[in-house]
Amino acid sequence: MPTLSYEAYPALFDSIIAEVNFATELTLRLVCKSLRDAVDRHQVHHLVLTPSGKDSTSVRGPIYRTAALRRLSPKSASHLPAALLELLQHVRVLDIRGFFPATCNLTKLKNALPNLEIVRLCTRKGAYTPYVPVGARTLVVFTSPHGSDCNPKPYANAGKDGDIMQLMQGFEAMMGGGAPRSPILPKGINPRKLPKSVRRIVVNMSGEDYAVAEMYHFVLDPPEHIEEIVIILPRVEDIGFLEPDIVEEDTFAIKIIAMDLAELMIGIPHVKYTLVGVEEALRTDEEFLTILRKQFASYQFHGVEYNKEPTFIHKPDGGLDLRMDAKDPAQHEAKIDEIMARLQLLDFYDYEDLVGEEQARHETVEYLDGTDRDTRPRGIMMNDVRRMGPAAYEE
Repeated sequence: MPTLSYEAYPALFDSIIAEVNFATELTLRLVCKSLRDAVDRHQVHHLVLTPSGKDSTSVRGPIYRTAALRRLSPKSASHLPAALLELLQHVRVLDIRGFFPATCNLTKLKNALPNLEIVRLCTRKGAYTPYVPVGARTLVVFTSPHGSDCNPKPYANAGKDGDIMQLMQGFEAMMGGGAPRSPILPKGINPRKLPKSVRRIVVNMSGEDYAVAEMYHFVLDPPEHIEEIVIILPRVEDIGFLEPDIVEEDTFAIKIIAMDLAELMIGIPHVKYTLVGVEEALRTDEEFLTILRKQFASYQFHGVEYNKEPTFIHKPDGGLDLRMDAKDPAQHEAKIDEIMARLQLLDFYDYEDLVGEEQARHETVEYLDGTDRDTRPRGIMMNDVRRMGPAAYEE
């Protein structure tokens, strides 16, 4: 009869390790080498990298530290010990959290992490890394509450406390009149390129409506190997046993979401789009699709002849809708139908059922350890012209 050991019952012990708490994991590591290795493999399944110095990263799990790995230097990635390289084969989910300086080239880690399934670009105090250093089938990005500046210093919090001088200094820095800033990207890195292994992009709007293409241009112009872009509107803090913990203090305007979605979908026939959470804006799918259709109606489409001047339609509330004056309106409408056929709307519960609870958690919950997310500064963001007129708030 075999003894009760990891070698005899690996599946049993792996299931136990997956269920016990962190303190018990550390205790099991002390029993024998086989259990220590099994615990280490479990703990590195999901790693979180944060900046640590000019060319190093701090490494931990999404909730607790990892016993076998605390730091990782991209510069030394090609000279890692064989045992560590073997351990890194078991990493499936990787968080790139915060802004890594140009001196820390994360692309050097790609050969050490060959089996990734999900890469997540997360914010840290509003800062984020503006390029995708390693590939996986699913890329998850979270919008920054401070907009397109990936390293929002010294002006990320400008204006929060009413300090006018701080606000002006931030504006000067944004316009290039402030103190010189260090390079943002490592040499030779193109932030518009994606690893060819990426097939899905999941964009978390985090309850806001900042133009994600200002942060990540590859969402606006996805390469041919991208099959689907999923846009999650609400901010989700946890996915529990009963229902997801969706933050209700969302600040997105539904018309701005429609404006941006129309811009993303135009001219990209190879991508399927999924929008999750329209119900959080207290709109039905039909109401949102009507708003979106009006946005598409303002575009001209290849292969359709138009008169020189567009048509302005007066609304009962005094506003105006812009519509291109096609010589054959049916052709114009057919083009809109063709684009909208590539869009599906899901409420959050249907989305969770579709991808599964674990996948939904990886794709929507930015901080599994309860870290607080920065909130968007009040008022108009300095580089967001969409909010400078009442049209963005029309119902």
